[in-house]
Amino acid sequence: MISVCIPVYNTDVTALVQNLSLLASKGECPYEIILLDDASANNEICLRNKSLAAISFVYYHQNEQNRGLAYTRNRLGQLAQYPNLLFIDSDAEIVRDTYLKTYIDSCNTGKVYFGGCVYPDICPEPQFLLRWKFGKEREEGVGKYFSCFNFFIPREIFLQYPFDDSLKQYGYEDTLFGITLQDNGVDVQFIDNPLLHKGLDRADVYLEKVQSAVRNLISIEPYLEKMDRVSDIRLLNAYKKVGTFYGQKLMSYLFLLLSPYIEANLKGQRPYLRLLDFYKLGYLCTLKTKKKKADLQC
Repeated sequence: MISVCIPVYNTDVTALVQNLSLLASKGECPYEIILLDDASANNEICLRNKSLAAISFVYYHQNEQNRGLAYTRNRLGQLAQYPNLLFIDSDAEIVRDTYLKTYIDSCNTGKVYFGGCVYPDICPEPQFLLRWKFGKEREEGVGKYFSCFNFFIPREIFLQYPFDDSLKQYGYEDTLFGITLQDNGVDVQFIDNPLLHKGLDRADVYLEKVQSAVRNLISIEPYLEKMDRVSDIRLLNAYKKVGTFYGQKLMSYLFLLLSPYIEANLKGQRPYLRLLDFYKLGYLCTLKTKKKKADLQC
């Protein structure tokens, strides 16, 4: 028995839900597909998604106001009636007919599985090149990083260790969730069962999300320190290697000096991903330096 949980925000999930319903109806496992819209601004998309409730075993719900992805996922887990939850992001596309069966065969193991994602072989449009290129590079390390894009979890475990819904912006909420599970003895495993990530961001939007993720990382760092898991985060490791406060201050200075040129490259036709790494580290050093200065003045 499985509850498919899809958090929705300004995304038409018609094709995804229809394909999931078709796959699920071919099996013998009881199922439901739950859509929870996080107060989307696009009324036309809302109406389309709401109409999907006409499909058997598809249920549509809406948050009264925008609450963020962590809250929405937690609420989906509460709404679900079955003991196994499959979370799928709304911008996913099914690429294997065996997708649901692979997870259903993993029921009753008490483990959490994440299936990963793949990207189109060719970038759909030039404006998505940075996000597409980053995704394709990350495909090479598939299985190394827990992702909430596509994961399967016993409902009992999910309700015991929900997402931190104080995180309302983009970034690192899935990392904190995965580490929390592992720190509490939950077996988290990668399984080769990907979905296609088709909802690519424009380069400018993606860079805004990168900055949001770095700010989120700073906010969850105390939790990571308590669990002794700071070393699990590549960006925090790089930050430590920068060294002293003066080294971090220098990195911040270089970031402020060079960021317009770096952004121009990352938004262009030949984005260099090592510059993206520098951009993340430089922004982290800038925020940390400002915080240390403020603390010294208190």
